[in-house]
Amino acid sequence: MKKCRSIQACTCALLFSAGVLPLAAQAQENSYDTEGVITYEQGNKPPIVTPPGTEGPEIKEPDVNPEVSPLMIIAATPIDFGQQENTTTAQTYYAKDFETTAKTGNDDKLTMENFVKFRDIRATDSREYKIYVQMTKQFTKDTSILKGAELNYSNLRLLTTSSNQDNMPALEDRTLASTIKLTPGVDGTSAGDPQLVYENNSVEKGFGIYDITFGEYGNNSKDSVKLNVPANLPILKGQYVSEMTWSITDTF
Repeated sequence: MKKCRSIQACTCALLFSAGVLPLAAQAQENSYDTEGVITYEQGNKPPIVTPPGTEGPEIKEPDVNPEVSPLMIIAATPIDFGQQENTTTAQTYYAKDFETTAKTGNDDKLTMENFVKFRDIRATDSREYKIYVQMTKQFTKDTSILKGAELNYSNLRLLTTSSNQDNMPALEDRTLASTIKLTPGVDGTSAGDPQLVYENNSVEKGFGIYDITFGEYGNNSKDSVKLNVPANLPILKGQYVSEMTWSITDTF
């Protein structure tokens, strides 16, 4: 009889020990979701001008467009054809490369191709825009006009900084003019027709700051902006000045 009780006690102990394991294995989980929030508004910080396709240094000229906007022409280089002699024959003159200095540091000259700089930092889900240029004033000195003179741009390139390359529109989504010919109105003095320079057809790409250059400095930039002046113009001694107006629009 003692032996039997001992076996029963041992059996009960085993059953009790086995019953503890399932309770210890029952892990519990509980979770709670929270949100992170950031709110953006349209930025419109005044831009700076740097050499084409770079983030610096900031340069003194050309001046920044005072009409600051998220979609804007930032600046364009003035075109300098140098000092020439008057003549009775037709002439073609080529513009100099653009020279300026950095805003800070020494006064060493910086030379680069002529360019127009623009930006699109609109807080929008559509990036389409167009850029135009027109001759709004023929080369003029007082009442003397270079009537019939034509201004030609060629070898256009579209550049952006290395940090903005992911926003560059694909070739099939953009149209860049190969050449641009600018003339005044038919009367020789009024504004000429606007000429399409660049069109971005990409909905998603095109954000950031870009440059359209006329040639590449050290390569073909000195052949990329030219002025054709017809023969037998009575030209006065002194400086003739023209005006070209660059514009950017999201109106199609």
